Amino acid sequence: MKRTSRERIMLEEILQWEQELEKWSLTSAERENKQLLQNFFDSLPEDKYYKYMEFLDNGLFHLQGFIDRSYIQKSERKRLLRTASLLDERIEEIQDLKMLNIDQLSYLADEQLKKQRLYSFVQGAASGTGNVLFVGTDIPLLITLNFQSIHLTALSYGYDCEDPFEMILILKIFHAAIVPKEYRFAAWEQLKEEIETFETAYYNEQSEKVLHNALSAHLLQQIIKTMLILSTKRHSSKKRSLFTMLLSGSFNYKFTAEVTDFAKRFYQYRFLMEEKGGKKNER
Repeated sequence: MKRTSRERIMLEEILQWEQELEKWSLTSAERENKQLLQNFFDSLPEDKYYKYMEFLDNGLFHLQGFIDRSYIQKSERKRLLRTASLLDERIEEIQDLKMLNIDQLSYLADEQLKKQRLYSFVQGAASGTGNVLFVGTDIPLLITLNFQSIHLTALSYGYDCEDPFEMILILKIFHAAIVPKEYRFAAWEQLKEEIETFETAYYNEQSEKVLHNALSAHLLQQIIKTMLILSTKRHSSKKRSLFTMLLSGSFNYKFTAEVTDFAKRFYQYRFLMEEKGGKKNER
């Protein structure tokens, strides 16, 4: 199937982004910080470390299953279909969204993701107040919100998250979006390979360690942020409270922006590749 000019432009933008991902290199400061984190993970007892990571992986898998079955997600699905039906009255199911063009799908995704990034900022700002409830739920809510964001991105491009293949793929997209940038291109390439074969390969031991350390690093950063908020609360003032709210909100916003940008580019690329091969209505 011949691509439109807009599809060619968008594919070129994705390929340029991909090249930047491949060329990315760490600054000296980032190398030093990365090495400090690596030393920290290497110092942990191996048996306890892998038990913790197994628990974390299982938790993330069950979390996304819960998200897909949640009332909020079902409401968002219905809202998305209603909006899409205004663009094409033939749309009744999520898979029907593939009848829309790439610009229409990107519009639907952008509308969803703008809200998710805003929610992330507000949630982070709330934890920045130092309220014990908000601080205690900051990390699980942030992870939940980002999984939900990838779900919404998949739905916006016509991929139904109830499919087991799609569920596992969402978990891998989340992992790929948060690994250190020097590993992100390799993760991107693996995702591309999996949508070509429709097989979700298991990570090897080295890639599993990279993914686990990446997730742990983000959790550690969140814990440090939480400690900063709580220590600042002891010397609370309006200026300091505002500062911690902005800091925490910005931190969460940046995290969600990176995850949603990666997910959006992936589903754009997938849609364009399937359209070229005439496979838009397969699976």
